[in-house]
Amino acid sequence: MKALFLQISDIHWHASHSKEAPRFPKVGQGLPSHFVNAIDVVFFLYGGDLAYSGKAEEYDELWGLLRELQESVKTAFGTSVQYHSIGVPGNHDCDFGHDQSARDSLLQSVSREKGPQLQGAITDILLKPQEAFFEFLDVLTNGSRDKLWAGVDSRLTWKHVFDLQDDLLEVNCFNTAWMSR
Repeated sequence: MKALFLQISDIHWHASHSKEAPRFPKVGQGLPSHFVNAIDVVFFLYGGDLAYSGKAEEYDELWGLLRELQESVKTAFGTSVQYHSIGVPGNHDCDFGHDQSARDSLLQSVSREKGPQLQGAITDILLKPQEAFFEFLDVLTNGSRDKLWAGVDSRLTWKHVFDLQDDLLEVNCFNTAWMSR
């Protein structure tokens, strides 16, 4: 089994970048031809800071561009290859455009040694700025995120499990940007 990992991060996409959009479909064209026959699976790794400020509109625009990028890679490698997407948020994938006062107080409490438990409404408040990111991630990954640990919100830790012929690959993801300010 031979895999290609295409890591995409730090795009910081916002509307003013629209002039850069034409380069997305060219990614597949630039892959070396000697990979074409050797690859069994391609993983698109989305490593955070995809958006500039975590706004839903940024992800809406970006989705079309990343779809073009993925299609260019699929054209280069063909239909016999498996394709999977994995992603984690970065600090720019947080939308701080709303009142953050309750969240800021909770973050101060959490950063102390015996802060509140990360569950229920507390987690919802802390993760609210990443809401658009997780909606986008579920589209990118076809909703393939699974709970990693019982009792821990699946927006803090999650896993993807991939069936790769005779093997299973489990990728564990950790949201390190949830405490961003």
